[in-house]
Amino acid sequence: MLEINKNDKIPLLILIIVNLLPIFGVFFLNWDVIDILFLYWFENFVLFTTNLLKMNNLKKNTKNKITIRRINDMIYFFSGNFGGLTLIHGVVIFVSFGLPSHYNWSLFLAMFSLTVSHFISYSRNFLKNDETKIGLATKLFLQPYKRLLPTHVAVILCALYISNSSKNYIGLFSLVILKIVIDAILHIIEHKKIKY
Repeated sequence: MLEINKNDKIPLLILIIVNLLPIFGVFFLNWDVIDILFLYWFENFVLFTTNLLKMNNLKKNTKNKITIRRINDMIYFFSGNFGGLTLIHGVVIFVSFGLPSHYNWSLFLAMFSLTVSHFISYSRNFLKNDETKIGLATKLFLQPYKRLLPTHVAVILCALYISNSSKNYIGLFSLVILKIVIDAILHIIEHKKIKY
């Protein structure tokens, strides 16, 4: 059984609540599968940003010039690698499903909420609870991939399965719940490794 770190309860609760927004979008704002996939694709940029902040924070906390150079190399490599993955991910989504149909306040509110959720987690887990002690740049380099890859592969496969129907509420609901469950489990595992 997964045990939730006591300091991680608020970020986890916020993560779950924010990830429930697409269900509201589906049932009340006529969102479709592409709107949800676009939102989850946008989350890559937030993960990218918070991970760069973590790596830069690690760089600030060291005085060793060789270590700083290695962290800089990791930052450059991570930027190119994760940026390329995000580009490929976007191409797969937009070629398979088209462009979002709802560029309105609801999608932007969901994007903003996802951003806030990740920055709360960054602030509480990395800065306040001092996850900087895990400190290895290679761990930080790999961290977003461990969450991103399983979550988005499952989401895209589910989306491909349900995309044949015009408005499959059960399928869209299942897609969102699947993403929440995988994301929450991986979030717990990621932060369980750190003892505060």
